[in-house]
Amino acid sequence: MAGRFVKKDSLLLCPECKKTDYAIVWDENTRDTCVSRELRRNYTSLIGKRGIQRESKLHYKCPKCSKFVHGWKLKIIKNIDE
Repeated sequence: MAGRFVKKDSLLLCPECKKTDYAIVWDENTRDTCVSRELRRNYTSLIGKRGIQRESKLHYKCPKCSKFVHGWKLKIIKNIDE
């Protein structure tokens, strides 16, 4: 994900199931799983990020396969306004 900003309408590829979905869907799906106060405090939005470092412990939940994926493994397939 390094190099380009993640926008709401960016298509992201899940490395587990190889399916794509919009970044806003990934963001909402992950936020909905944060049920405790600690999880809500640790949650960081995916939108607006330039790239997630490999050392980061951020995980996001795939809307298709429901598996948690390291943020640095997500790949931007297409930004709509490009």
